[in-house]
Amino acid sequence: MAGRTCFRCGKPDHFANVCEEYWDARDKGIPFVPPPPPYARSGRTMATDTERRSHSADNYGPRRETDEMNSMMRTYFFEMAKEREEAKQRATSEEAQRKEEAAKKELEKKRLQELEEKNRAEDERDARLLRLIREEIRHDSENENDHAFRARRKVIKRNEGGETVEEEKERLRRAIALQEEDEEDAELILLRRRAAGLEINEKRKRGKEVAVGDSPPMITPTKGQRTVLGTTSKLRIEELREAGHMASTSSPIAEPVGKIGVSIRHVTAGTVPGARAKYEEEIRVVYEALTIEELKEACKNERISRELEAVERTLIRVWSPSLNSKGVKRRPRKQRRRGKKERRRDAEKVATENGRKRIEGGTCESAKEGLSERLSKGMADGFSDLSWLGKNMGKVDFTREEIDVCMRKDVIGDSGDADVIRRLHDDLRGLVCCPLDRNPGDTLVMCPAVYAEGMKTTFTGNEGYVTRKEFEEDIIELTHDAYKGGNFEQIAQWKKDGKLGRAYTLPKHKDTAKYRPICPTFREPSNAACKKIARVLNGMLFSIPKSKHFNLKFVSELRDRLIGINRSMRRVCRNAQILSSSYDIKDMFSRLPHAAIVRAVNWCIWWFESKGFLGVFVRHRGKGTPFSRQESVDGFQFVSFGISEIL
Repeated sequence: MAGRTCFRCGKPDHFANVCEEYWDARDKGIPFVPPPPPYARSGRTMATDTERRSHSADNYGPRRETDEMNSMMRTYFFEMAKEREEAKQRATSEEAQRKEEAAKKELEKKRLQELEEKNRAEDERDARLLRLIREEIRHDSENENDHAFRARRKVIKRNEGGETVEEEKERLRRAIALQEEDEEDAELILLRRRAAGLEINEKRKRGKEVAVGDSPPMITPTKGQRTVLGTTSKLRIEELREAGHMASTSSPIAEPVGKIGVSIRHVTAGTVPGARAKYEEEIRVVYEALTIEELKEACKNERISRELEAVERTLIRVWSPSLNSKGVKRRPRKQRRRGKKERRRDAEKVATENGRKRIEGGTCESAKEGLSERLSKGMADGFSDLSWLGKNMGKVDFTREEIDVCMRKDVIGDSGDADVIRRLHDDLRGLVCCPLDRNPGDTLVMCPAVYAEGMKTTFTGNEGYVTRKEFEEDIIELTHDAYKGGNFEQIAQWKKDGKLGRAYTLPKHKDTAKYRPICPTFREPSNAACKKIARVLNGMLFSIPKSKHFNLKFVSELRDRLIGINRSMRRVCRNAQILSSSYDIKDMFSRLPHAAIVRAVNWCIWWFESKGFLGVFVRHRGKGTPFSRQESVDGFQFVSFGISEIL
């Protein structure tokens, strides 16, 4: 190879097929670039005897440029052809998409027109019905007005004095009442005064009820407490006020008090807000209606010491006058004045404490020893009949010690229930407190890590749920778009202020290591539509013959259903065997494959469509999901089977 030149690299003493630089570049996958010629040729070279001229070496530069140009042109034309093909495919896809959108718009426009025509027909029908109903109501009201006017013209009658029948009856009733009051003798007044001093429990004494034959003993319900003055009492107060005014102007001696003692007993205090002010107003009205002699008699009956007018006014303002004034001894004038000021300060203190008038039996120095006995007796009377609580519930008695413990602060100390609850709340700070298996009486306290593990096993780590990292507002917006796209608004309106439910778990009562998943949906925006669709599914499921499924409405039906299944199996296929398994109900919502649920629903829809039904009717109010081959039934909303394709 001596004297030979490589036409690829231009070096001598080797051929192109053994050129090392060319084959190295080819193995590396890079283009081979030959080095420039060492010198420029100025003319024709004279070859020696042993050398031959290489045409490849002489024409290397122009040929290389031609090859590069051809390669570039091929690349350019290939790219242009590729771009034309892509543009053609893009135009074809855009045209198909444009046609599809036009078809969808046409279908939507047609559907909206049909819906508009249907709504217009319904509106016209409703307008006709409303017009008929209004005409009927107007006709009935005119007839009633005519009858009422005729009846009113017949009833209205007047006597020779120009009074109606009601006015004449009222005048005669007042005259008879005043005449009866004037005819009352001294013995009747004395009996009324004695009755006014009796306690309410002594008036109602009666023997024990006995059984008559096979009938149980009668239980007479106790009378309720009166909290307002009656009409008769108010009329009597007005009459006494007028009579007292006339007596004070004409004669210093007034008539006896009459029924005013009983009226005072009927003025009672309630426990609702504003009852205290009402009590004070009524008792003030009663006392202001009395004359001086009647007021003295009332103070004597109530065992109130009469000192000065200011003292009497202070005692009247107190919530219970007999509590602080019963047993007040007579003292010298200076001591009485000092006691009057102290009692006035005590009354003002009671009146301004927390904005309410109240007296604490354990801290009141003027309370006597009989207060505990009276309170115990009153509580025993209130709890005398507990038969409404059930059997073996008799009378409840309260001892003197129990009442003292409830009243005296030095006995109970500062360790009340509120302090115990507050200390317990501080001790349980940082722990999780949750109800035990929907039982409001039991609360389970656990470590937050244990509760988090329960949430993980039931929700976050369960394969039946999908974790989404979007914000709640974004998820609701996506759901709303799908809701409108599926035309679910015709079933129920979207709740604009709805939120996603906050899922939680409840430990089971039998085994606190197991949890019950709770997913509330009452706040979700699509809750109304979900409820209607659930009613549709339940109606479809329980309308299928029992031989086609094993679903139950109540657990109590399980025994009878199993007996029927066993009887059918013995009759039809005696040698057949059934393999069954039981699972926890909480796993039904998380571990049951969604594809299996979809297949079961599709089978139910196919079964009803094979019978000629188009959908299910859901009642607007109340229960009931009938099937019909029509598309409109009054009082029901139609849910088509085609909604399953959207779901």
